Amino acid sequence: MKDKNIEKNQKVTLEIKDGHIRLIPMRNTHLPPTNFKLPIMVEPSQTIIQNSVSHYGQSKESPVIHLSNYGKPVKNIDNITVTERKNVINNSFYLRLWNKIFAQLDIGIRNWQERIISFGQVTAVENREKGKRWTDHEIFEGIVKSVLSANTDWAKIERLLPELQSLFHDFAIDYYASLNKSDIENIIHPWFVVRRADSQSLKSNLIRLIETSKELIGYSQKYGCLDNFIHALLKESNSDPKLLALQLGSTGRRYKLSGMGIPIASEALRNIGFDIAKPDRHINRALGCFGMVKFKQWSESYVDSEGKIKERYVVTDNLEGYSRPKVDEGKCLEVMRTIEEFARAINIRPVFLDNAIWQLCAKSGLYIKNENLKKLAMFCC
Repeated sequence: MKDKNIEKNQKVTLEIKDGHIRLIPMRNTHLPPTNFKLPIMVEPSQTIIQNSVSHYGQSKESPVIHLSNYGKPVKNIDNITVTERKNVINNSFYLRLWNKIFAQLDIGIRNWQERIISFGQVTAVENREKGKRWTDHEIFEGIVKSVLSANTDWAKIERLLPELQSLFHDFAIDYYASLNKSDIENIIHPWFVVRRADSQSLKSNLIRLIETSKELIGYSQKYGCLDNFIHALLKESNSDPKLLALQLGSTGRRYKLSGMGIPIASEALRNIGFDIAKPDRHINRALGCFGMVKFKQWSESYVDSEGKIKERYVVTDNLEGYSRPKVDEGKCLEVMRTIEEFARAINIRPVFLDNAIWQLCAKSGLYIKNENLKKLAMFCC
């Protein structure tokens, strides 16, 4: 439904008051204000996408503006351009799916947007865009948190974040590089066990982190600091942070860091302000169930000859339970590119979209099964 008062490409001020959004024409125009009902989200791009879009169960005839705000309070935003969606490629599917994801999270998780902001990654991206440079300690902190996120319920680590600075000696790389296997087994790992934050791979990951820290010290010395190393490697990666993640996490790459795969490398880069997705089991299975990325093999559990439950990958289209797809470097890159395309289509940051989908799938979120993820994408085309 096209509004009669606000014209295409008309500059306006966005005002939110008493549960309504109001578009007020800028000075030197003779158009009256236009009102719309909330709820809404607010875009960072300051471009309003206006036409008949169903939102939160409203009818398609409702005059709705689809925006995103990352949980921040909104007052007035000046110099907004009113545009139409008809020229945006593939927006229909993405927008409808995002509406369903948004509504599902709104129903199931209180303050889910604020939780994403609390992760610090959206703020880190904004800071990098403003020119922030990261110290070696800050970069190592981002790497430590990414390593701790592997194969675990993040909620267990999340509640311990205020204590990590003390455990890791202010995230001094030289301190951690001075540790040995015995230190991990007798001091660092038991610290997590006592706090019920252990995981199957935590001890081995913490041990491998010693070698990672030594590698980081070498790069810091060679390039002057780790931030210089990251920027040099980014330039070598055609200024694409997705390719940078492959450089740091893909087997056989010259700069691969010990103990880091592509998902962990991606998470580390997000922690220091790179706006990319993390192609982990949650995001991979979601995109597979949404039909956005095609995977040949998915995991299934089976009982071996000794009666033990194990897991294997099989060729199947029967995506049930929490089965996850098998990925390689190419599929990881495809997942990151798909999230980037999805985010661009709905005008939100990839890191925000990734964390929203993660909350649909992870144990510390809604933990939605594959069959229900597939239902979300139904009738979105």
